Amino acid sequence: MTKVQLITTYHMLGCCVFALTSLLGQAQCDTYVPGPNSATLLGNVMLDGVPANALDELAAYDLQGVCLGKANVVESDGLAFFSLVVYGDDATTPEDEGLVDGDAFVLELHDVSTGDVILFSQGATFDGWTNTNGAPLNGWTDPYQTVNFVGPDACPGDFDGSGAVEVADLLGMLSTFGAACPGCATDMDGDGTVQVSDLLNLLSVYGTAC
Repeated sequence: MTKVQLITTYHMLGCCVFALTSLLGQAQCDTYVPGPNSATLLGNVMLDGVPANALDELAAYDLQGVCLGKANVVESDGLAFFSLVVYGDDATTPEDEGLVDGDAFVLELHDVSTGDVILFSQGATFDGWTNTNGAPLNGWTDPYQTVNFVGPDACPGDFDGSGAVEVADLLGMLSTFGAACPGCATDMDGDGTVQVSDLLNLLSVYGTAC
C-alpha cells in the first residue's frame, strides 16, 4: 500500500474516530451495570507525562458510549496504578450493558482537580475484549504499563509547533512511520512504535487549529 492509499484509507477511519469523540469527553461515567462477564485492565495512568492524582477516575466505554466500568487510581511508588474491571453484556437481558467477545472499547480520564474529562488519544480504540471472568485481559496484565492521556490545553498532532495540525505534521509522522520510536511525539499512543493507530489519531485532529 502506498502512502497516498494509506492516507486515504485511514482518513475515512479517522472520521469515524472523530465522530466517537462527540459521544464522549463531555460527561464522566455516572452509572454502569456490573454483570457476570468481565475482564480487568491493569496499568498506571499519566496525564501529560505526569502521574495522575489519587482521586482521579478512569472509565471504559463501548463505541456506543455505554459506560462499562470505572475505578479510582491508586498512588504508590510515584505512579498512579489502576485496576479497572470492564464489564461485558448480560445475554439474559434485552439491554446493552457491555461488551461481547472481540469488541473494542475506549478509555476516559476524569481529572478531579480540574473537572476535565479527557478521552484517550482522541478516541483511539482498544480491540479484542474477551470475558475472562474478572482476570486480567490479555495485553493488560502489567501494572507498570503506562497509559498517557493528553490534557485539553495540549495540542496533540502539532509536531512542528505551528499552531495547527497540517501537512507538515502528517509528513513528519510518515517519515517515522513503522519505526520503533519510544518517547517520540509522533508515537501518539505511547506504545513505542509509530503505526496505524498513531496515524488514525493524527487524522482525527487533522486541520485543527490550537
